[in-house]
Amino acid sequence: MRSPVPRVAQRRRGLLLTSILALILGLFVASPSSGSAAEPAAAAMPSGDGLKGECFNNKTLSGTPSATRVDPVVDFNWGQSGPPGVGGDNFSIRWSGMLMPPSDGVYTFYTTTTDDGVRLWVDGQPVISRWAVMPATRIKGRVELKGGQKVHVTMEYFESAGEASAKLEWAPPGKAAERVPQQALFSQDDGSPVPPPRDPPPPPPVDHYVSGRFIPPDGKALMVVGQDLGGIQGYVDGGLPAPGGTTTYCDIAEANQPYILYGCRDDERVDYGAGPVNAYENLSDYPNSTLVMGLYIVDNSGQNLAKIADGRDDQYVDHLAHLFKDDGRPVYLRIGYEFDGPWNHYDPTGYVKAFRHIVDRFRLLGVDNVAYVWQAATYMTTKPIEQWYPGDDYVDWTGVSYFQYFPAPYDQMLEFSRAHGKPMMVAESTPQGYDLDARTNYWNGAVTDEEIWYGWYAGFFDWVHENRDVVRAVAYINTEWNAQAMWGGLWGDSRVETNPYIKGKWLDELNNPVMGWMNASPDLFATLKKSNPPQPTPTPTPTGPTPTPTSTEPTPGAGTFDQGAEQVNATTVRLWFKPDGFTPKFVVAHYKVDGGDQQNYFLTFNSAEQRWEYTISGLMAGAEVDYYFQYEKDGPQYDSPHYTYTNAAPVSGVLAAVARR
Repeated sequence: MRSPVPRVAQRRRGLLLTSILALILGLFVASPSSGSAAEPAAAAMPSGDGLKGECFNNKTLSGTPSATRVDPVVDFNWGQSGPPGVGGDNFSIRWSGMLMPPSDGVYTFYTTTTDDGVRLWVDGQPVISRWAVMPATRIKGRVELKGGQKVHVTMEYFESAGEASAKLEWAPPGKAAERVPQQALFSQDDGSPVPPPRDPPPPPPVDHYVSGRFIPPDGKALMVVGQDLGGIQGYVDGGLPAPGGTTTYCDIAEANQPYILYGCRDDERVDYGAGPVNAYENLSDYPNSTLVMGLYIVDNSGQNLAKIADGRDDQYVDHLAHLFKDDGRPVYLRIGYEFDGPWNHYDPTGYVKAFRHIVDRFRLLGVDNVAYVWQAATYMTTKPIEQWYPGDDYVDWTGVSYFQYFPAPYDQMLEFSRAHGKPMMVAESTPQGYDLDARTNYWNGAVTDEEIWYGWYAGFFDWVHENRDVVRAVAYINTEWNAQAMWGGLWGDSRVETNPYIKGKWLDELNNPVMGWMNASPDLFATLKKSNPPQPTPTPTPTGPTPTPTSTEPTPGAGTFDQGAEQVNATTVRLWFKPDGFTPKFVVAHYKVDGGDQQNYFLTFNSAEQRWEYTISGLMAGAEVDYYFQYEKDGPQYDSPHYTYTNAAPVSGVLAAVARR
C-alpha cells in the first residue's frame, strides 16, 4: 500500500424534512420505505413489544438519555435529521431487551445500512463490533441459539455526521435475511443472568475449494506478514512464528521514487516514508517463506503504463524476472495493486495491456515460479471492476485490501473469484485506527484489549473463515504506522507483539484448525508447488507506433467547479473544491509541497459551505503547494488542471491559487 489516502468514506449531506407529526408524538423518525411504523390495527397481535430504545445527546452513550421509548423494530433512516431532541449529528442510541428465536440453530445477524458505528450482543456474545465512522454498511455476525428460549440482546449505535440510519436483521437457520420482527423482541428483561462469552459457532462446511497456482492444500491457508522489514522482524523477534510469506514493494514508474526498481534493484534498504524495504533482504532473511511483492507500475500522470505495455521498460521487467527465477521460491506478484483506487491513475485499458505484457515477458524468459495477483483496493469502485481484468489466462489469484468495513466491494471480489475459479488473497489487512500498544482508537479514544479484538480482528477472521473456500492467503500489515512519515495519525500501531492479549488471541487463530494456517517451514515450497498448473504459451510483444500520451486536461463531461486555497493560519492552508451542478462520490487532493513527495488525500464535505475540503498543516512561510483534484462524476473519474499556492505570512481571507496548465 503506497498511497496515504485515508479509507474513511466521505458522505454527502442531503436535505430531508422531519415529519411534524413525528416530532409531536416524540417518536424516532423512520423513513417511509423502512416499514418501521406501527403495525396496522388489523395485523395479528405480536407476542413481543419490541426493544427499549435510549437516545443520547452524544456519541458515547453517556449520561442521562434524552429520550426513552419502546421501538417495535430497529429499522430507521433519519437522513440528515436524526431522532427528535438530539439533532442530526453526534448522537447515540442503545436498544436493549430480550430476543426469542423460533428454532434451534445458527442465526446470522445483520446490522444493515448502519451509518455510523454499531455494536451488537446476542446471548452475551459480541456478534458485531464496528465502532467507527463509516458509510451505510451491512455487517454480519453469527451466534448459535436455542429455539423458544429468550436471550439478552443489546444493539448500540452512534452517528457522527451526515446521513444517519440503523437496521437490525437476522437470517434464521435455512432462511433468508429479514428484519428482526416485533414478535421476537421484548423490551423487558426477564432477570436471567447474561451468559459468559463462548466460542463462536463453526463456519459452514466447504463443499469445494478453488484451485490455482501455488495454492495451499484444501483446508489450509497461507499466513503472510509485512509490509516493511521492521514490521516483519518485530513480529518474529516478538515470539511469533516466521510467516509463510513476507511482503515487500517495488516500483516500475518514473518520477515516483529516486530511481526505478526502488527497493528491489540492489541490496540496499530504502524507505519512501512507510518503513524500510528491500526484496533481497526478504529473500535472505526468511529463506523458508514465500515472497509477496506489490509492484507499482504507474506514475503520477498515468503515462508509464504505455512504456511497459510496448516494451520500452523491458529492462526493468527483465530484472525482476531474473531475480525471481534465480531464487526459485514461489512468488506472488501483485501487479499494479489497488488498480481501482482513485488515488492511483490506472486507466483500465492501459492497465490491462501493461499487466499482460509483464506476464508475457516473464513467461518468455522461462519464469515458472510466479503467481500473478490481480488486487483491487475494495474501497470504492466507480467503474465495473471487469474493465481492469487482464483475463483468466493472465490472472492466477485475485486480491483485496481489508482495512475498514465496506463489505460490498469484498463481496464483489468474492463473487468474481468464485465465478472465475480463482483463489483470493487478502493482500493487505490491518486494524485501521487502532493502536495496539497504546490501546486507543483514532475515532473513540481509549479502548480495552477486548474492544480491539472484537472491534476488528474477530470480525475479520470470521469473514475469512466463512469464505475459506476462496480466501486462501492473508497478508497482515504488522507495523507502527504512527512512526512512518507517509501515514499520519489515522492508521495507528498494528504490531501484534506489543499487546499480550492480542498476541495470545493471534496465536490461538494461527492454531485454529478451521483455516490450517501455513507458516514458514522447510517443506513449504514443495507443498505449494504441487498445485502448480502448466502456464499458457507466452504472447509476443506487440509491435507498432508508440502510443500517444493521454492528455491530463479535463474531458467533455467532466463538469465545472470552483476551487481555491484558503489560508487558515501562518502554517496551515485549506484546499477546497466546489462542484457546479453535480455531486461527486469522492474528491481527492493530490499535492506536493516544495516539489517533495506527492501526497494523496480524500476531501471531507463541508455542508455549511457546500464544498469539499482538505487542510494541509506544517507549512513554512513561502512554501509552494502544487496541487490538483481528482473527482468522480456520473461514474468516470476526472483530473482538474494543476494549481499552485504560495504560503504567505499570517493573513486572513482567501488567497487565490494560480492555475497552471
